[in-house]
Amino acid sequence: MLRLVLFFLVSTLVSVGLANKNINHIEALAQFDKFILDFSQGKTSDCIHFFDKAMIGFEELETTINQAHLKQKNMTVKKIERTADGIEADIVVVSFQWEKTHHNHLNLKRVTKKGKTRFFLQKLNNTWKLTGLAGANLFRP
Repeated sequence: MLRLVLFFLVSTLVSVGLANKNINHIEALAQFDKFILDFSQGKTSDCIHFFDKAMIGFEELETTINQAHLKQKNMTVKKIERTADGIEADIVVVSFQWEKTHHNHLNLKRVTKKGKTRFFLQKLNNTWKLTGLAGANLFRP
């Protein structure tokens, strides 16, 4: 078990280049990865729980995620590149280059979209929350 945990930690450090950065970056990235996995698996309530409710555009983003799962079937989100930069101990910016593939709900045609998004994460009450995003909208159907 300890070996598995160490392997996960080392692979995370190597894959993101955080070998000499703050442990908060690792925590934030682990929460971010769970968020992306939840989104691709259609766990919309878990995704929405990750958002800071005070975030500008929260309601619109919540609606967009719910619509995405009604209109996009068999979704996969592939990480092309992901980096994290700490602004402060409790604020991390994750730059995420992605490729999203899904079936259109109307004609079941396979659709692929690519983009790059910056996610702003902040540790609020000992939990990492999404407080903002910029760039291509991964969630838009």
